[in-house]
Amino acid sequence: MIPERYQSRLDRMETAIAIQKTKSYFKTGLEKALRLAEVSSPVMVKEGTGINDNLNGTERTVSFDVMDMKEGRVEIVQSLAKWKRSALAQYGFKSGEGLYTDMKAVRRDENMDNLHSIYVDQWDWEKVICEDMRTLATLEHEVVRIYDVIKSTEEYLYELHPFLKPILPERIFFITTQELEDRFPSLTPKERENEIVRIHGAVFIMQIGGTMESGQVHDGRSPDYDDWTLNGDIVLWYPVLNCAVEISSMGIRVDAQSLCQQLLASSRMERLSLDFHQAVVKGELPPTIGGGIGQSRLCMFLLRKAHIGEVQVSVWNEKTLKECEEGNIPLL
Repeated sequence: MIPERYQSRLDRMETAIAIQKTKSYFKTGLEKALRLAEVSSPVMVKEGTGINDNLNGTERTVSFDVMDMKEGRVEIVQSLAKWKRSALAQYGFKSGEGLYTDMKAVRRDENMDNLHSIYVDQWDWEKVICEDMRTLATLEHEVVRIYDVIKSTEEYLYELHPFLKPILPERIFFITTQELEDRFPSLTPKERENEIVRIHGAVFIMQIGGTMESGQVHDGRSPDYDDWTLNGDIVLWYPVLNCAVEISSMGIRVDAQSLCQQLLASSRMERLSLDFHQAVVKGELPPTIGGGIGQSRLCMFLLRKAHIGEVQVSVWNEKTLKECEEGNIPLL
């Protein structure tokens, strides 16, 4: 998608400086708002443990053998949704405390466009909660905190660059996928998402992964990290591209009951034998809430860029390179 007469207001060097300022400001705000501590995280994990995120269950991981390891292959992470929960137990975090990390991943099956790259960078965060806090109220509370940090970052950048005028609404709007289907029954799930975000500017779309009354699924979700009744996406309206942009996916994590129900619904019961899944079933991992916040997506949105390649260095096919050059989009 090439915006008509697109012209970036920041050159490459100004963009590089703005990216670092954006990330630094947002990261500090997130840490304070959610009571998180920064930790190191893996770029790769052992294959066959169940710890890697299998996303929708169809994406191929990047895996390879290691010369000095005879115990199977390793995989590049796709996200750290499951690893973080295990890390919370290992570090001994208490209820109300959490961690976040600077996650780098490779998703080889992403379709390249304005919003998607095979290189993924996000702040992955996870927080311990009490069992009785596994509620929509808890989820919504954390969403509001994150949204407030996004708004604060937008205002900070406006002070630095007055042409970056704030566009986010004062409050984020909450809606479930079933309510969305009831409101726009003739639209596809993505069309519904686009329409509700166009109307409200900032929306948290809840309960993603399960089957709705129509028999449709709003969007795919792995069955073994989020509880599909207690999750959702932060989606913002982006006038530069005239579309909705997902900034964050998050949720309260599965307990033993929801894990088994979702594995059964997804015909993935064989995963129940994996190390991570056994730890959930046996109650060896704490109840948690967590998610990922796209670093490049957020920078792209806040700096009003037309393509994610303007705020991250990745690899692109010839079609993308040619179209961006013709559309005056300066890829890094």
